[in-house]
Amino acid sequence: MSRPHRGDATLPSFLVTFIFLQLLPAGNGKSDFCVLGPPDPLLALVGQDKELPCKLSPNISAEGMELRWYRDQPSPAVHVHKDGEDVYEEQMEDYRGRTTFVGSHMVRGEVAVRIRNVTVSDNGTYHCVFKEHTSHSQATLWLKVAGLGSSPRIHVTGTQDKSIRAECTSSGWFPEPKVEWLDLRGEPVPAETHFSASASTGLFAVVSTVTPQDRAVEGLTCSISNPLLPEKKVAETYLPGEYLFSSAIKATSIGVQALSTRDVWRKLWGQSQGRPCLQPAQGGHGDVGFQDETVIELQGDLPGKQESYILILVVVVVVLINFF
Repeated sequence: MSRPHRGDATLPSFLVTFIFLQLLPAGNGKSDFCVLGPPDPLLALVGQDKELPCKLSPNISAEGMELRWYRDQPSPAVHVHKDGEDVYEEQMEDYRGRTTFVGSHMVRGEVAVRIRNVTVSDNGTYHCVFKEHTSHSQATLWLKVAGLGSSPRIHVTGTQDKSIRAECTSSGWFPEPKVEWLDLRGEPVPAETHFSASASTGLFAVVSTVTPQDRAVEGLTCSISNPLLPEKKVAETYLPGEYLFSSAIKATSIGVQALSTRDVWRKLWGQSQGRPCLQPAQGGHGDVGFQDETVIELQGDLPGKQESYILILVVVVVVLINFF
C-alpha cells in the first residue's frame, strides 16, 4: 500500500491562505474607518467666515483620499479635494471663489472647508464624504446662519382720534426675529408686527406698531431679538407730553369758543354803556350823597360771572379727563 506524500496534505491549506489574502481590502490599512462631524449645529453670522470640519475615526491620515463637501447631491459640490489638489470643475456656482480647503491636520485625519462671507443661502444641511478606493464614509453637518439686524428706531405720531401711534422699524435679521413692546413699568403692550424678506439677501425687515390705550403710559421700549443669539437690540422713547397738552388746550379752546363771544363778554364784564359812574342818593338826614354804581352793577352781576366760570371749568375738566 502506498503512503500519501506529506506535500499533498499541505496543498489545500496553502490555497485557503492565498484566497484569504486576496479577499483582504487593498490599500495601506485605511479601509476600516468612519467620518465624524460636529455633534451640534454650527452657528455663523451673516458676513463672517465659517469652517465645516470633519475627521476620521480612528485618527488615521486622510492623505490620498478623495474629500468632498456637498449639499443635496454629491455633484456639483461645495468643495472637492482629490489627490492633494482642489477640484473646482465640480464646484457649485454659489461657492466659487468663496471656499478654502483647510488641511493642516490632515495627517491625523482632521480637515475642514472654510466658507467666506456667509450668506442666508448657506443656511442648512451639509455632508462630507471621505473616499479611498472602494471604501467610503460620510457625516452630516448642520449650519445655522444668523443675521443680527440694525438698531431699532421708534417714530411717534398722533392719529385723528387723538391717540398716539408708535412705529418701530429695523432690518437685516435672520431668521424672523422676536419683537416685544413694553411700557416704562415693564408691562407688555399689544402690537401689530409685519416681516418682509429681501429678494436679494433673504434678510428680514421689521415694522411693528402700537397704539397705547392706557393714557397713563409715559414711554415705550421696542425690543428685537434673534432666536439664535443672546444679543437683544432695544430702543426707548418717551411719549410727547407736550403733544397731549397742546391737544388738550386746543380742544379746550374750541369748547370755550362754542360760547358766544358777545355773551361771554357780557357775562364777565357786564354792560356799562350809557350809565354814569356816580349818581346822587338821598342820605339818612336829608344830605345828598353819592353811591358807586359800578360796585352795584358788579355785585348784581356776580351770579352770572360764577355761571360762566363754572361752565368753562367743566369744559376744561372734561377735556383733560378725555386726554389723560
